[in-house]
Amino acid sequence: MKRGGVEIRAVFFDRDGTLCRRSHERCHEFHLWVRARSQYDPVPFARAQSIVWDEFFGSHRSDMVVDMGVEARFWVDYWMRSLELLGVNESYLDEALDKFVFFKFSELYPETCDVLSTLHEYGFRLGVISDTFPSLGDSLSYLGLGHFFHAVIDSASVGAMKPSPIIYRRAVDKLGVPAEACLFVDDTYQGVKGARVIGMHALWLDRLRACHDLRTGIIADLRGTLAYLGIHYPKS
Repeated sequence: MKRGGVEIRAVFFDRDGTLCRRSHERCHEFHLWVRARSQYDPVPFARAQSIVWDEFFGSHRSDMVVDMGVEARFWVDYWMRSLELLGVNESYLDEALDKFVFFKFSELYPETCDVLSTLHEYGFRLGVISDTFPSLGDSLSYLGLGHFFHAVIDSASVGAMKPSPIIYRRAVDKLGVPAEACLFVDDTYQGVKGARVIGMHALWLDRLRACHDLRTGIIADLRGTLAYLGIHYPKS
């Protein structure tokens, strides 16, 4: 599929807010789990989440997560502190780590699988570029998407976040496809601008819009990716 005289051969996606969203059902399940195990008057739920977020992410402690081993220890500490604030005995730590891994709070957007399947059928090489931890690949497998992707690039392993050119270059190099032959889809304009800096095509996904505006590179949902490439949804 050609755009601007160049054949696009690869499509990269952001993860959160692009391929998947937070599951309200899973959040409710977690609330019920805490309520059933809380042994004393806990910090209010929203306040506890705010405290833990500031301690583990606002303090840049998360910047030190550079591999799966460090990430595993990070989440143990994260959940120990969360359970403490929520009034849940630390004996429930293993259960919390198993049931409520952060990416298990995610669910796919309705069109995600159809769009990825169609791109795969048309022979595009697919990848993910996301500001997240090294468990990105595990999260995609949990969501049932792992088999679609040839390259999975997380900011923690690279040591650079979007819109740094470093993370995009790492992605295109991993696929062995020139930047100008790649398309990137992200729900943040900063992520889109970063991709364009190194010569990638890029689409800004704005789910608040009623329709696509391909002329300006803005799409209302992932089906706009297919429209941009001149592919009917679904493939006939």
